[in-house]
Order: sequence, then C-alpha cells, then structure tokens
Amino acid sequence: MNHYEVLGVRPTASPQEIELAYRARRTQYHPDKYPQADEATVRWATEQMQQVNEAFETLSDADARARYDAGRQAEGGRATDARPQRPPKREAAAAPAPAPAPAPVSLAALLKQRLGGVTFTRVYLAPYIPPKKLTGAGSSIVLGEGDDKVLVLIDATVFGGAKEGIVLTEEGIHFKELGSSAQRRFWEDIREVEVRGTKVLVNGSAIADCTMCEKRELLQVFGVVREFLLARHAATSSPARTAEMMRRAQQSDTPWTNPVVCQEIFNIARQRVLQLSDLMEPFEAEYGEEILNREELAEFFATAGAAIQDPSKAQRAFQFLVDTGSLCELAIECAEEDQPPSDRDALNGPLQEPQAVRHLRQIVRGIVESRDQNHRSAQARQFFDR
Repeated sequence: MNHYEVLGVRPTASPQEIELAYRARRTQYHPDKYPQADEATVRWATEQMQQVNEAFETLSDADARARYDAGRQAEGGRATDARPQRPPKREAAAAPAPAPAPAPVSLAALLKQRLGGVTFTRVYLAPYIPPKKLTGAGSSIVLGEGDDKVLVLIDATVFGGAKEGIVLTEEGIHFKELGSSAQRRFWEDIREVEVRGTKVLVNGSAIADCTMCEKRELLQVFGVVREFLLARHAATSSPARTAEMMRRAQQSDTPWTNPVVCQEIFNIARQRVLQLSDLMEPFEAEYGEEILNREELAEFFATAGAAIQDPSKAQRAFQFLVDTGSLCELAIECAEEDQPPSDRDALNGPLQEPQAVRHLRQIVRGIVESRDQNHRSAQARQFFDR
C-alpha cells in the first residue's frame, strides 16, 4: 500500500499538508458518513478508513516516515496500491426510510472496528490482555471490577506489572499513578479526553503520565475514545432536544446558575464546533490552509469549561458558549440548506468577546455572504434562462 497515494499527497509533502489531507480523507471515508448505506458500501468505507489511518500513523511520525521512505526507495519507489476507489453507486430509492433510533454506543465494538488487528507495545486490548497483567491491574487499578469488564489496559509501570496505568471499560476510565490511589471517572462525567506527549488529560486535568508508552499508541487509543464520547453525546442529543435546550437556556433569566444546563450547553456548543470542523476540512484540504483556528477554539473551550463552574465567571462564559453554538448552527444550516438562512441574529455579537468567538463569527459571516451571493446568482440565471 502506497501511503502517499492513499492520502493523495506528494512524497515531499509537509507535515501540515499530510494532516490536512488526512482530515479530508477522514471526512470522506469515515463509516459514520454512510448511515443509510448498504453493507457493502459500509464495508468498503471501513476498509478505506483503515488504510487512511495506517497511512497517517506512518507519515505523521518523522521516524516511521523515514523508515517507510527508505523501504520505498529500496524497492524503487513502486506503488503497490491504486488510489482509493469511489464508493459503489446505488440505485436511487423510491423514498428514504425514516431514520432509526440511535443504537446504544459500545466502546468495545468501536475499539474492535478501529483497532482490531493493531499491535501495540504497552497497550493491550481485550480479549488479548495477558492474564498476569489483568491480575496486576485488578489488584491495583480497577478494584471491584471483574476482569471481563476490562476493554483496554495501558501499562505505565517500568517493569510491566500493570499496577499503574489506565484501564478503559464500558462504564468509564480507571487510572492510577505510582504513590497515589486508584480513581475512576464515568463516561457521562467526561467532556474531553486529550493526549499531550505521554500525559492523558480528562476534562483538562492530567490523570496519568504514561512515560513507558509510545505517544503514537496513546493517540490511536484515545482517538477512538474521543469518537466514542461524541457518539454517546449524539445518541442522547437529538436535534429536537438540542433546540429545546438552547431555547430554555436563552429564555431563562439566570440559566448559568444551573450546572446541568451549563454542562449541556457546553456539550452542544462543542459538538457543533466539531461538526463545523468536519464540514470545513475538505475546503481546507483543497485550498491548502487552515480556515478554522482549531488550537484557538480548543483553548477557548478549555477556558469556558472551567469558567462555567466559577460563579463569578459563569454568566459571560455561558453566553459565549451559546453564541458559539448558534454561530456553528448557522454555518451548518448554510452548508446543508438550499436557501439562505432566515435567522441571522447570531452574526451580531458584543464588542467585547473572546478572540476565538470573534474569529468564528467572521468566518460564519463570510459563509453566509457566500451563500447569499450563490443564491442571487442562481436567481439571476433562472430569470435570464430562456
């Protein structure tokens, strides 16, 4: 398999070009993009996504890329695989069937789908976790849980005893560092999981530093965990429920004093930003530059997440989150609807607001103006079409 051809980049591509190409391919081939497709199409998309992930894992790591390039050069640079093919065409259905209710989200199934067959050094996936490591983790990290509930074991010990590290189950994440007691976080209490170097952060706070593990392996595992968290939120947050929550939040006199509403608005705004990010990725890949400042937005959400828990800061943070969610809703509507949006209140913001929100507002304003221009052009063509 030629990793450069899979991502559609030059062998001399820069790391930024590779990342942009990966985002575009991920948007194109992710199986979740084919919710109503037949089994053959979903299987095809899954295979393509696996190739894309493998290519990105190799080319995004400088050492792995150097080894891969050396191997290609030794073989004469021959490409062993053709470019990914387009999905098979399907017969148009007479009428789309009603969308089924979201199925329960299973971390075990997602891990098997995304990481099945992948070999790690210090990360172990059920059912291939060595019994001795399960025993070590069971006596130290996951007290009171049966071995059969362990889906992922990340061994952070020096000598491989698995008494410190991280364990993932369907209920949540268990973790323990040397000299500290074991702790657990349930998935419903987790907004974000992040990997920085070898540190794993939950809701912005470091829970473990897995110095004996490879960063690449941690990124792979917690990339699936982030996908799982998004899927859980999507399964419990229907459009009607989202709209109702936004309406209640905006009509209440002091919604920021309600921790449940604050957390829900945070989740909704974050979900909408991620949806907008997915929509923007193909355009960014085409133009070769990032339009959304993702680092800036991630920093904004980290700050807002802490601020909504501080009574002295909650009101402003809450309003900025509502503005962010509304802006993304407006941009998504422009992308998905044929007509220009009728409700444009979100385009008008306060004079003082975080830079991330101000930049987002400018981007969405440009998207709306582009949609307006396209609509006017279409009307003109229709008027003069004879």
